[in-house]
Amino acid sequence: MRMVPACYNLLMKKQPQAIIMILLCTVLMTACSSSLINQPEVQSLSSETLAGGLIHVYFTSPSADSGCELLTPLLNSMEGAEDSIQLAMYNLNLKPVAEALIAAQARGVTVEVVMDNDKMDNKVPRSMASAGVPMVTDSDESTMHNKFMVIDGEQVWTGSLNYTDTGCGEDYNNLIQINSTELARNYQVEFEEMFSAHQFSAESPENTPNPIVNIQGVQVHTYFSPDDGVQDALLKVISKADHSIVFMAYSFTSDKLAKALMDRAEHGVVVTGVMDAEQIQSNTGGEYERLREAGILVAKDDIPGQMHHKVIIIDEKIVVTGSYNFSGNAEKRNDENVLILYSPDLARQYLQEYAQIKTR
Repeated sequence: MRMVPACYNLLMKKQPQAIIMILLCTVLMTACSSSLINQPEVQSLSSETLAGGLIHVYFTSPSADSGCELLTPLLNSMEGAEDSIQLAMYNLNLKPVAEALIAAQARGVTVEVVMDNDKMDNKVPRSMASAGVPMVTDSDESTMHNKFMVIDGEQVWTGSLNYTDTGCGEDYNNLIQINSTELARNYQVEFEEMFSAHQFSAESPENTPNPIVNIQGVQVHTYFSPDDGVQDALLKVISKADHSIVFMAYSFTSDKLAKALMDRAEHGVVVTGVMDAEQIQSNTGGEYERLREAGILVAKDDIPGQMHHKVIIIDEKIVVTGSYNFSGNAEKRNDENVLILYSPDLARQYLQEYAQIKTR
């Protein structure tokens, strides 16, 4: 059995942490035949503990019989809107969401929607347009892949979730709600570029007003693609990883990001992850085999739906999430949004999701 490269390097160099790493390496090498590294169970946290209740995170449960539980808080927020709802959504076919948007407009809330042009041809967005909801789409040459909503200029909902039946009920997804007028302004500016100025993809200017926001001690960095250089930001934060990187990736075709993970593994960082099985089979230039060959413990998901997360968790204290797949299209062509959040409590919740995925 091949020794994990990071373990081998530490042993050869006889670094001070070698004894600890020997024990860890034993666990890692034992786990090579299994899907995922055996990590200790992470206790569930109430989202109320995050930034004094200003940040909430939700996950879908595709193997549960309870339906899409995260739809309840999402709809509650929409029903509580008093002034405006701005929605940028790649794909939308959840009838309750459409009904909530139509109802909000009927009670005087300004409702505006941006969708990808290729996803407009189904009955749910058509019903919204028929009800008079203002809707804008991108051109055929680009992909409006964002998944965010701004409510009343003070509340942001984002993550990997498309507002679809399968996204909510069959796929692994995360949805994060953040209450911050400064953060909301970032998303409003991006939204207005698309909705009002019809600036998509490469036409989008670099003008995020509050790139770094502090929310009750949680530092939040905002990036939009392709204008903000998301890949460089991810490479920078990965390069500073000290002891662990966990990733959950729907599509992973970026050579640079894969190389960055392998470099950290070579320097003693424990790197592990899970990827969507269908994307591993269908992607051209996917990184699954390359990462495995480098000794990184990356597994395939095992549900009929999609492992749709686009998440990186670094040193159990930094979380990357949003709509950005780790791919060339996300970096150069698509309209995407990404958050990098510095919070051990938030990281524990995402690690809990990772731990649950490995046991399903």
